[in-house]
Amino acid sequence: MIENPQPAWLPLLLLALPGIGFAAFALNKALFPPTDRPFCTIPGIGLVITLLPTHVLALTFGSLNVGLAVAWNLVGAAG
Repeated sequence: MIENPQPAWLPLLLLALPGIGFAAFALNKALFPPTDRPFCTIPGIGLVITLLPTHVLALTFGSLNVGLAVAWNLVGAAG
């Protein structure tokens, strides 16, 4: 039987998604003028503000699991 190599706590990071969405919305609001603000950029901004710190922290700690946990919790808490 093949076992899952990811830890069992990894789905708990889904609880940070609303905070990541709020952070992306706030950054979108800060970047674009109020008269012409595209809402279609919010998912892209959300990906960037989560994947970039995840990558940097995973390289720093040498573990993707630690990088995911730290980056998603920081961005989620900031949102």
